[in-house]
Amino acid sequence: MTRGDGLAGVLHVSPLMYPALPAISGFLIFGLFLALGLYEKSRRQTQKPQVALRDMLLFRPASVGQLAYAGLLLGLLILFWLRAADLLYALLFGLKPFPGAAEALLNAFTTPRGWALIATGTLVVGLFAAFAFAISVFSIPMLVSRKTDARTAMGLSFVMTVQNLRPMMAWAGIVAAGLGVSAATGLLGLVVLFPVLGHGT
Repeated sequence: MTRGDGLAGVLHVSPLMYPALPAISGFLIFGLFLALGLYEKSRRQTQKPQVALRDMLLFRPASVGQLAYAGLLLGLLILFWLRAADLLYALLFGLKPFPGAAEALLNAFTTPRGWALIATGTLVVGLFAAFAFAISVFSIPMLVSRKTDARTAMGLSFVMTVQNLRPMMAWAGIVAAGLGVSAATGLLGLVVLFPVLGHGT
């Protein structure tokens, strides 16, 4: 079972199923941190062809404290992300108990309010995802390999993403497609895609 499956299971048994998709999407941001060993493997492969498993597991990032700070900032972004999803649902369906996953899906795909939720939710999630991608795609690997602070790394990541917009949009599309495939397989596809995407990053 992937960590995403575990999160989905917790939301399913709680009355919080309605933010399941944004929660899982936001949770995948932390995949950047789970891939730290893959970043180190890629870095070391530029210096020597063979990298042992212990080199991926037993290493100290150059900016350990700043990695934790970056994680805190991204965690706050996910909280805003979830709050936005909560507010959108409340604005369109009112302040009433969540009807359950089956009825919620039916409402989303067969009612005008549901279509509005899908449209606005996709736009809002897209903005959050684009911003999270821009500030983290370069910054997290940077904090692994060099001594710098999180805000500088995130700022540089944002600037580098904007200045290289076309290739970064292509990479974001590859990541999104990979996550789409993973979602279609109950997130089990991450077993294969996660190391590939982590090493590619």
